[in-house]
Amino acid sequence: ARNNIVMCHQYWGDIGAASREYHLVQSLLEPGAYHHVRDQSALSHADNLLFAGQMEASLHLLSIAVQSGTISSDKFTQQIGELQKCHVLHHAGCNHQSIQILERLLPILNQSRYRVYETFGQFLLADCLIEAGRIDEARSRIEAGAQCLPSQNLVCQINHCISLARFALSTGDLAYSNRQFFFAAQLSRKDGYRRYLFEAWLNL
Repeated sequence: ARNNIVMCHQYWGDIGAASREYHLVQSLLEPGAYHHVRDQSALSHADNLLFAGQMEASLHLLSIAVQSGTISSDKFTQQIGELQKCHVLHHAGCNHQSIQILERLLPILNQSRYRVYETFGQFLLADCLIEAGRIDEARSRIEAGAQCLPSQNLVCQINHCISLARFALSTGDLAYSNRQFFFAAQLSRKDGYRRYLFEAWLNL
């Protein structure tokens, strides 16, 4: 349950509180016990480190979590850890490396039926392709993400708006880009997702 609280603090834009909750979770776990809880908690904290600009620390923690998931045959930790690694690499400017991993990972996420994470992966790949100047491929990935997007998932909807906005900006359609960023900000503000509200505001 406390791992979910870590994610809630992230969505609310309070990385300090999310980090404190993570360390509390770690202090409650006995050494060697509950590997899946420890690993999934590490995945959440890796995002905290990314948002704090500590990319090397984030990649290091993800590497440990994925290795632990491999040893324990925890496919969720392995796959989501790889997805988060791509997110960090994208923010570090390593888009080519992120594209290579995502192109291999997305069919696996599809087979695992992790629709939310598959959606995130498609939109992340689109962002990487935009940065690489591969605009037509980026459009296809946004369309693929929209097709697998769980309609009831607000975070996926917000990510869709942001991806559309970035794509429009890359093609010079500033008006449509601003509308999508504004819509993402509206959705984020309505339900308290300040993490995405900040991102949308910064692009307006």
